[in-house]
Amino acid sequence: MASNEFALGIDIPQLTLMIEALQKVANRIFSGLVLAGLLVASAMLLPYHRSLGTGGFMLAGVLALIGAVVSFTMTRHTLGEEAPVAVDVARATG
Repeated sequence: MASNEFALGIDIPQLTLMIEALQKVANRIFSGLVLAGLLVASAMLLPYHRSLGTGGFMLAGVLALIGAVVSFTMTRHTLGEEAPVAVDVARATG
């Protein structure tokens, strides 16, 4: 042991699956915090009447949602993942 020849190895076979699951949980928590922040910020802006009014906030929300969906689909397409395909149950059962 004095010549640093002692070694200890730990093998965890499902470590990659656990890390992927933790990353999914972390992404969902972060997305929820961002959404909550947007809701609070929009609620704080509602008392101020601007030229667009409340309808402008709704329009901005709809445009942001459309932008998020478009960016999500572009990201999935860029990464090489295919969108899920609907299966016809009547045809699959024969």
